[in-house]
Parts: sequence; structure tokens; C-alpha cells
Amino acid sequence: MAETLVPCRACEVPVSRSARACPKCGARDPALRWWHSVVGAIVILLPLSMCLMPARHEAPRTTAAPVIPAAEGAKAQDTLYPWPFYAQSIWLHCRRPIGPRNGMATATGADGREYALNGAARAHYADPDPIWRDDPTHAGPKVDIGGAIDRALSLCLERGRAAPPIRVFRGWATGRNETGRGNAAPAVTGPVNAVAPPTTVALPSTQTIDQSALFMRIVSAREMGGVVRGDLETNIPLPVEVMVGVVLQGLGDHDRYVGHSVRLTITQSPQSFSIPTRSPDGPLPAGAYDVEVDFYPRWGAQNGPPVAKAITREISARRAITLGGSGESAAEMRWRLEAQEWVMRNVFPGNPWDASALERRLGPSERLAVTNRTAVAVGFYYPRADMTIFVSTALNEVLAWRKGRRTAI
Repeated sequence: MAETLVPCRACEVPVSRSARACPKCGARDPALRWWHSVVGAIVILLPLSMCLMPARHEAPRTTAAPVIPAAEGAKAQDTLYPWPFYAQSIWLHCRRPIGPRNGMATATGADGREYALNGAARAHYADPDPIWRDDPTHAGPKVDIGGAIDRALSLCLERGRAAPPIRVFRGWATGRNETGRGNAAPAVTGPVNAVAPPTTVALPSTQTIDQSALFMRIVSAREMGGVVRGDLETNIPLPVEVMVGVVLQGLGDHDRYVGHSVRLTITQSPQSFSIPTRSPDGPLPAGAYDVEVDFYPRWGAQNGPPVAKAITREISARRAITLGGSGESAAEMRWRLEAQEWVMRNVFPGNPWDASALERRLGPSERLAVTNRTAVAVGFYYPRADMTIFVSTALNEVLAWRKGRRTAI
């Protein structure tokens, strides 16, 4: 009898129930669902906890160390382990929920672009490969992304309703690495923002380097023709890779990300860099920004010298800059992006057409002639939201929506 196949919990490709890894995305135990782990944990831990319960006069036994937040201000529920992304924190969303824990799981990367995490989102959002970490212990597979998908789907409350996006940070668990396969992570004690004692890295010779003395510094930054150009200095053993970007100042934890980042290889010091001031959402608005450069030891020294690979701490630098940008204000850009997101979550093909309700939400519209379906459709362009919605003239219902001013469906 043929074996029943089930969708992979990460990419939804059909896999065997007994598969140890997905042949497409590399997720471990692809047939496993989050509730399997919960039931298994209850079955195993309940009798174990009864055995380990201390006697009336016996001192309580020490339990294993909890997951340690890897960012200042992060709560235990805000962390994720193992960590499948290159960035140190990321925003998770539930899009178009169709029921509890059921919808499109997505993540907003450091570049401000929204990426698909599960199969339902793949047709509507970018492929997650640019933000999804390779598994450092095995050639080919990625770090298991199932935990991020489960966390994002937990935001799906019911059909048409989802909880606000959440920001999650990289977490650590004592005695395991980020892939969950052993190799103890560095022990962390005290507040997560405490200054760590100086550590040293052994060089191939008898010399050592003090990690606390390593630095990066942005010595210049200026906007020129839609690009931020500048120079940075560092004493990190080269070459290494860093993320360098511009980020709008004053963003709150739940604000839409406004900025743009690129990956840079530093081969000398000083090193020149350039950052386009156009993100996937369009030109960045005018305002006060920070130029940021970040070295992440988990991947930044993969192609560097041995002494750089032994560095364990993140190294960052910031410099304020004012951008003329597109001339659009940051508040207006955020309104536009939120309006576009509202359309994507609430306007679907087949919805009854209500012009007055949409104008109240999106502002005045411009009627457009449709070039490829002139007899059956008409377009309405909303300049403030920069969205076009196509409507069936025969059925008086929504056909589709597109970003920008469009005359073809």
C-alpha cells in the first residue's frame, strides 16, 4: 500500500511521515507539527517531574538553564531558538488569516522587504533565501525555519483577523548551538546588556588579540544622487562581511521598518561603501537617519582568517545623517505602506465593489481605462496609497489590485 504523504511544515512540499529532513528546504522532521511536540513533552515531562519532585525537607534540584535573550529588552517569549535568520531580530506576520493558526506566515527582513515563510505565502511574497541562514553544520540544508513559521501562525486568530506583528530576537540555549545539534553556546550571566569581560583570541603564533579592543567606525557619510556614500575604519582582522544600511531614526518596536541595508565585504581599512536610498517599497522619505554597520560573528567571518572566525562578539557603529530622499515625509510613507497592507489583507477578488468606503480609507481615486479588458473592467487609482484596484463593470465586484498606477490587469 502506498505510503501517505503530508506537507512539509516549512515549505509544504509533500514528504513521507517518517522523513528525517525535507529534500527541498532541509527542515528537520518535516512531518512534525507543533502540537506533536506539545503532546510529546507532556507525556515525557509529567512522569519525570513526579520522579524529580523534591522531598518535604530536601533542597530543590537545579533545572536546566532557560533560553537566554540575545538582545537588550527581549523577553523570553520574544526569542526564538534555533535561530534561522541572518539578522539579529526580525518581524513576524500573519497575512490573510483563514482560521486559527492558519494563513500566510511572513517575515520582514533588515532590508524592509517582506518574505514568505510557508508555502501559502510563496505566491504572494519574496522567496526567503536572502534572509534564511545556511546550516553551518551540514552542507546544503538551511537552519530549521519551522519555529518561526509556528510563531507567525500563532498570530492568525480567525478568518480575516490577525494579531499585530511581533518582533523576535535570536535566542540561545545552554549546551546547544543555533542548529540544535550540540556544541555549547557561550554561557551568559547577568543582564543581556552588561559589559562582558575582555576576551582574547589566539593567533596562529603566540600573539593574542583583545576582543574588547576591536572596533568599527564610520568616518564619513553623505547622500549623493540617490546613494549614501561613505568610509569606515576597523581593526578587525580582514577580510570580513558586514551589514551596512540606513535606518530612519525614532522607529518604535511596532513601527513599519523604513530603511535599506546591503551586505558588504571589508577587505581594507579604510573601506568605502555605498547604500542605495531606494528600498523595495520605493525611494526612502526625507528625514533623520542612522547609517549603521554591523559585524555578526556567526557569518561575518566565514571567509575570513582564523583569528576573525574566533571572534564571538558583535561589533557595530552608527553615524547620524539627514536624507533629502524622495521628498515624501516619513509619516506619509508609513501611511502609504500601511494603506497598501490594508488593501492586501482586506480587498479580495469577488468582494462587492464599494467606491465610497474605499475612498474613505484610501483617499480620492482616479478612474482609469483598462487596456487589456476594456469591455468588462475599469481601474481606480488611489494616488496617496499608490494602489490600483480593478473592478468588473458587469458584476460590480473586485477583480484584482496592483501596486502603482496600472492600466492592465
